[in-house]
Amino acid sequence: MKVFNLPSPLLLKILAFGQGCLQRIAAKPSVRIQPRMNRGVNKGWHGYDPETGEYVAYGTEMEMRTWLEQRYRR
Repeated sequence: MKVFNLPSPLLLKILAFGQGCLQRIAAKPSVRIQPRMNRGVNKGWHGYDPETGEYVAYGTEMEMRTWLEQRYRR
């Protein structure tokens, strides 16, 4: 007959914390897109790609979508 020792609740918390840290470290940075607002009116779009350091500003949503699609095709 085999006896299994179950991990303690503290050990489970430590393991979960370590796994969360590894996931954050290994996570790929994502593109950020924000509307450019002036007095509550959308005046265009800002985009930032943390992988390349590229910052863009476009006047229309379609231009921003085109930039985003080209970025993922690279």
